[in-house]
Amino acid sequence: MYKSYKIFVIDLELDKEQYNIIDTMCHRASVIYNTSLDEAYNFYEDYQNGIIHTYVNYWGVVIEKGPYVGYIDLNKKVRNSKDDKGNTIYTSLPCYISQQIVKKIDREFGSFFRLSPEDAESSTHKPKYLEKDSRLALSFSKRSFKYKEGYLYITVSKDLHKGRLKLIKLPSCIHPDTVEYISYIEIVPKLNNHEIKYEMHITYETQYLEDLEETKELERLRKS
Repeated sequence: MYKSYKIFVIDLELDKEQYNIIDTMCHRASVIYNTSLDEAYNFYEDYQNGIIHTYVNYWGVVIEKGPYVGYIDLNKKVRNSKDDKGNTIYTSLPCYISQQIVKKIDREFGSFFRLSPEDAESSTHKPKYLEKDSRLALSFSKRSFKYKEGYLYITVSKDLHKGRLKLIKLPSCIHPDTVEYISYIEIVPKLNNHEIKYEMHITYETQYLEDLEETKELERLRKS
């Protein structure tokens, strides 16, 4: 059974501190994206050059991997990558955000290798690097945001802010009773008149909202 989702899009009005934190994290996300893509291409080039990566399965049998080794090996590789200053790139963001970025590359490479050999050789189908100064969306799972006293708080990089960042007052389109049904939140960069603005995309599984509305309607009927 396929899940359906409902997304609320909100323009973020950020103060200077909030903007700098979000902007820095979105830039770091683009660096992790490019690093992940670079490592994925390294595995691919190894395969083309006859270097075959292997793993031992549950029964102790050595299995050869194909041109792309998959999420687990890619994630391990990216976790150990460092920038020019020797800092670990992966931990520049909260780990769950970095994981989502690596999974994004994993999905893109999975789609790439499902193409025919002719299509795969076309540069238009190969996953592409982001520009150096790009910004990439941040994805926050349920455990990484919190609703408290009318405001949404998000977990951010420890070197940028201590504790969760108080981001926005809960918009009127989001009822406080529905916060627990939020599947995930994204902060998405948008270029507007040569200036980067940010949106928040709040995503629900539609079934949760339908169940909640049904419960509220039953309660209303009982009281009437």
